[in-house]
Amino acid sequence: MRRELGLEDVVLLGHSGHAFIAVEYALRYPEHVSKVALFNTAPTNSPERQRQSFASFDETASPGRKRHFEAEIAKLADDPAREPERRFAHVCIRMGAHGFYDFTTDGAPLWDGVTMAMPILDHLWGEAFEQLDLRDRLPRLEKPVMLGLGHYDYLVGPLSLWEGIEARCPHVTKLIFERSGHTPMLEQAEEFASHWRAWLGRDA
Repeated sequence: MRRELGLEDVVLLGHSGHAFIAVEYALRYPEHVSKVALFNTAPTNSPERQRQSFASFDETASPGRKRHFEAEIAKLADDPAREPERRFAHVCIRMGAHGFYDFTTDGAPLWDGVTMAMPILDHLWGEAFEQLDLRDRLPRLEKPVMLGLGHYDYLVGPLSLWEGIEARCPHVTKLIFERSGHTPMLEQAEEFASHWRAWLGRDA
């Protein structure tokens, strides 16, 4: 795509699991990447990290958030049977209490019209991202990096997973969006846009 568009110098943005892809691209083709922005990603998708995320939810989520999650996740059993080709979307939708600051938010409209290739998604989230750890990859990435995280993002939390990354990687700027979950670009849109423009070095 970069070659087809004739772009020689790009800023990459990777959100959630796509952060792993952005970092790997930047490591492989550093001559074509000027900056890398990573939003709402865990350092790794290993089973241990997933356990830590669920433990953080159990320990810190409000009773109301937990009740909403339990009610929604109980509906998940029927969704994949009805639309197996959209299993990934159904899981994300039912996990809304883990992903939104306002845990009653209905994330279904975000997935309208989205086509997904489940074998690829299963490989990436089930195998490839499990083997990567961005805490080991970022020290090798000699580019300015913005790391944006939502305080209420239980999908990839807790925030402590990234503790000390700035000391190890001075080129990483970490931002915490205090009233966001997994999508600060939607939940705190103005603040997100302001930080984004400032980091890019643009006034508008």
